[in-house]
Amino acid sequence: MSKDISRQEFIELYGEEEVTFTYYYKYTFYYEGKTEDGVELLLGYGGDSGDIYRDEIHSGEKQLVKNLCASSGTASKDNQDLYYFTDY
Repeated sequence: MSKDISRQEFIELYGEEEVTFTYYYKYTFYYEGKTEDGVELLLGYGGDSGDIYRDEIHSGEKQLVKNLCASSGTASKDNQDLYYFTDY
């Protein structure tokens, strides 16, 4: 069972991990990454149609989790969610 945590707690756990831009859907840019111990990260950045077009994102762009200002994120391992946050 996954645990709902704050954005700050997520950053404390995974802030130094690198994620890569993978796709865009409904005004949100999505980044994915994997830690050395196999935790899969998925973070969403954006969500507002008026603001999102001001950002320039390139395919394969890499970011540290702590620098992304993500509005949502999940951490999972072996197809089971460990943590998630939403900051809408």
